[in-house]
Amino acid sequence: MLADNKFDKTWNPQAEQWQDVGKLSEKGSCYKVWYDERELEGKNYSFVVVHSSALEEQKEQNFKNRFSKQKESLEKKYKKIANQSFACIPDA
Repeated sequence: MLADNKFDKTWNPQAEQWQDVGKLSEKGSCYKVWYDERELEGKNYSFVVVHSSALEEQKEQNFKNRFSKQKESLEKKYKKIANQSFACIPDA
């Protein structure tokens, strides 16, 4: 429902709007929250967004892993094509 609405396209909290909560345990993640009230389709809603440093690190690691696998795949394809002989430029 929100994806089809103009609401989420204008929803971009700025850095100063986040409230730092800190760590909830000694070895835990750092948290920050953002709160907003908006009207959506004639009704008032309260929104709370929670940001976790551990989740951010996990997302970054997942991205690096996907990028690394994609890089390896492309390098293998490159080596295969680079070692292949072609009769003429259009065949390449």
